[in-house]
Amino acid sequence: GTGTLVSSLTLIVLDATWARTRSMCRHFNKMLKLDIPHIQLQPTTLSVYARKQSQPDRICTLEAISLLLQELGEQQAVCDALVAAVRINNSALQAHVKL
Repeated sequence: GTGTLVSSLTLIVLDATWARTRSMCRHFNKMLKLDIPHIQLQPTTLSVYARKQSQPDRICTLEAISLLLQELGEQQAVCDALVAAVRINNSALQAHVKL
């Protein structure tokens, strides 16, 4: 990518429900004695993910990764490709449900 804000960054991405993610964070912090910083993203669009979100302003994990990379200066085409993968997944899910 072309990230100019961060030269090296390690991300831990938890892909789970919101409640499960909170539980996992508490576990990691307690067991590993780490104070892992959290990143709060502010999406400006609704999720394209086909599954129902618990709240309208929530996005799926891949959309969050895309948004974070965009904020870090990644090329827009890379971020768009990640969101496109969510749309492809939506199509696959819909085709599977129709079977």
